Amino acid sequence: MSYKVKELAPDSKLNARVMELELSGKKIVTPSKTIDNSKATVSEVNEISITLSPKTIASTIEDGDTVLRKLHRKIIEDMRILNVVIPEYPAIGFEKRHLETIDDYLHPLSDVIVVPKWSGILSAKKDSMLDDLKIHSKKYIDEANIRNGKLIMGNIPMTVSDKIVNGLVDFYLSEGIHSFVLDFNNGLLTKNSNVVRSIQKKLDSEKLSESSLLYSTNIRGRTLVDDYYTANDFIAFGYGVDLMGNYHMRGRENKDKPIKNWTFNPEEYTYEEVPMLVPKSSINKIENEEAKKISQEIIETGTAYDVVKDKKGAKEIIDLKNA
Repeated sequence: MSYKVKELAPDSKLNARVMELELSGKKIVTPSKTIDNSKATVSEVNEISITLSPKTIASTIEDGDTVLRKLHRKIIEDMRILNVVIPEYPAIGFEKRHLETIDDYLHPLSDVIVVPKWSGILSAKKDSMLDDLKIHSKKYIDEANIRNGKLIMGNIPMTVSDKIVNGLVDFYLSEGIHSFVLDFNNGLLTKNSNVVRSIQKKLDSEKLSESSLLYSTNIRGRTLVDDYYTANDFIAFGYGVDLMGNYHMRGRENKDKPIKNWTFNPEEYTYEEVPMLVPKSSINKIENEEAKKISQEIIETGTAYDVVKDKKGAKEIIDLKNA
């Protein structure tokens, strides 16, 4: 195996920690806020979301000019930066050749192997959802393990029932997988914090927490609280998340609604409306610089409490202290 996940320092007051990751010969320290398909080296994690339909995969096999064939263009060739490809599969069932093709393209490019988001199964909402998720995931894991030395992360849908989440966690643990991408599917982290805690407790009971990685994605970014918008995705570190990912879900455009521009305020951990468009890479840079301050403070003093205690957007994670 060419990876190592190790807890360096837990926060003594907050539900946060610092992890050291050695993945594919690259080393980073968490917490870290990812960048989103950007060539700007403002973060240590380049997150790439890709949707792979059966039609796209079949076209790739037939030598079509598809997103799979273009995926290499989104990879940052820099030993300081992890490339993490998070696939989504919007159908149910797949041919073996299709599964092989996904793995053949993603495995060489992604520094971490992430089990796909099985959105076709999730959308169908059948009684067999848990079994279907496990069957699809098992086939993907088996294919990835044919030739593999990389960390495999399970994909946990955070807006399904507790029964399904618990069943998936138990399944992944039985496969030797204990690091997870937590997909909030446009949900609020605060409303799903019980699920995060349940996963943490399970990892604790199996004595796996100190070698497990938690990675959030698709958290609804802003919530209006009084007169400000909390930066929900950023404050995920205060819930025990190690890598704070981005939002990839697409909604219908409302042409009658004016487009608003936002930026991250590190003084308050809030998102604020601004008159001019701020490049996403610039926002990611500010967020990641703040994440590094948190990491350094935990290492040096044992807690980032003094860094975040007066930030109004961090009120929820202050209330979680010693959780």
